[in-house]
Amino acid sequence: MFRTALFAALLLTTLTVNAQAQQTFYIEVQNVVHKSDITPQVDVYSTKKFNDSLGIFAWLLIGQQWSEGLVGVMYTPKNWLELGLGYGLEHDENPGRYVGQIVLVHGPASLAIIGENGGSGSWYKIEGLVDLRRNFSLGIIGQRFVGLGPELQFELGKTGLRIWGAPVMYDVEARTTNTLLGLRLKY
Repeated sequence: MFRTALFAALLLTTLTVNAQAQQTFYIEVQNVVHKSDITPQVDVYSTKKFNDSLGIFAWLLIGQQWSEGLVGVMYTPKNWLELGLGYGLEHDENPGRYVGQIVLVHGPASLAIIGENGGSGSWYKIEGLVDLRRNFSLGIIGQRFVGLGPELQFELGKTGLRIWGAPVMYDVEARTTNTLLGLRLKY
């Protein structure tokens, strides 16, 4: 699993480094804490915009028991709205997986909505953030199988390193609470 993640990260790095247009690349370690159990996963995301309205994205999620890789197109009809559709494979008997995403940005506020469906079932993530200061954001996050709760993000200077967490998330399906912690390096 680690070799697959390393190969995928190198592939996405190549996509980003060779891009001549606007690009984004990050790698993140995310940990779900439930009681005394910690479930880590690695999240890698890269985008390349060809012009003001069209681009592509690639996303990998690698965990201990499950992984997926998705690629797709992004359309930005307005400078505050980005839409994305993609397809990929997951670790499942029926590996096909679809994703749709909407990102809204207005000044210091942003809202990202991601929905997936495929072999292992549906998944979603909703994240709303407001940048209160240059290095500090506050918001709310909802993620299937983890829960819904407040989120804090701290960026360490101009390093591209961001520490974030959702200290108390309530999972309505499992009727339990979790904590979500992450460390993101953005290039």
